[in-house]
Amino acid sequence: MKNKKGISFMITAALLLAAGCGNAKGNEAASDVAKAETQEKVSVETPGTEGSETDVIKLGVTTGLNDHYIALVGIENGFFKENGIDLQLVEFATGIETIDATTSGQVDIGKAADFAIVNRIGNTDGNFKGKLIAKFESSQNYALYADPEKIHSIEDLKGQNIVTNPGTVLDYLNALTLEAAGLSEDDVTILNVGSGQEAVGLLAKKEASAYWANGNGAVKVKEAGYEKVIGMEDLGTSVDDYYVTSDDYIAAHSDRIGKFLKGVKESEQWITEHQDEAVA
Repeated sequence: MKNKKGISFMITAALLLAAGCGNAKGNEAASDVAKAETQEKVSVETPGTEGSETDVIKLGVTTGLNDHYIALVGIENGFFKENGIDLQLVEFATGIETIDATTSGQVDIGKAADFAIVNRIGNTDGNFKGKLIAKFESSQNYALYADPEKIHSIEDLKGQNIVTNPGTVLDYLNALTLEAAGLSEDDVTILNVGSGQEAVGLLAKKEASAYWANGNGAVKVKEAGYEKVIGMEDLGTSVDDYYVTSDDYIAAHSDRIGKFLKGVKESEQWITEHQDEAVA
C-alpha cells in the first residue's frame, strides 16, 4: 500500500463547542435529540468488563477507496469500538452521492472530494446544511483509461466519446484533459452517466472511448480492455478529500465526531506501522 499523507485534523474548538453555545431554543432541540440518543446505543461485551455502550455512527464510504479501507481496518482492529463507536458502513459509488446521503440523514458522516462538495454547495442556493469536519487526504488516484485501438495520447481524444458523471470530479478532470490536449468540448462527445457501473457498461460495449477512473472502477475498466493514458500527476493536479456531516449532527453529536476521528487516526497510524499486514 502506498504511503499516504497523514490525516490532517481540522476540527476547531468553535466547531466542537457549537452544540453548547447556541441559544435556548437550540439547546432545547439538542436536549430532545439527546433523549432519543439512547435508542442508538449498542451494548457490547469486551474482555474484562461486564459490558459497555457504544454510539452508532453510519459512515458513507466510497467503495474500494482509502476511506473504505481505513474504516474496515479500524473496525477489524477495534479502534472505533475502543473509542465508544459502533461504526456501520454504507457504500456509495461517488462523493456526490455521499454528500446527499449525509445532508439528508441517510448517513451521519461521509467523505467527498473538494470538487464534488463545491459543486453541491453551488447547486443548493445557499441551503447546503453541512460542514467539513476534517481533511482526509490529498491524492492523485484517478487515471484516464482509453481504448488502446483508438487512443494513445490525449490528442487522440478528438472525435471520441468521453464519459463523465455530472457534478463529480470527472467534470474537472475532463476539462483539464481537453485543455492540455488543445481541444474543446466541441471536439469530443461527452456522455453523461449516473454511476461508475453505468460507465463501465458503456466501455464494455465499446460505446465510449475514454474514462477517468480510480479504485474498483479502474480495475473493472482495465478488465474491459482499456489502458491507462495519463494520470492526475501528468496534469499537475490532485484531489483533496474531506469528511462531511450535517449541521444538525454537529449540534447534537460533537462528542461522537471527536471519537470517530480519533478512531480514524488510530487506524491510519496502524496501517503506517503495519505495512505488510495492511497489504495482506
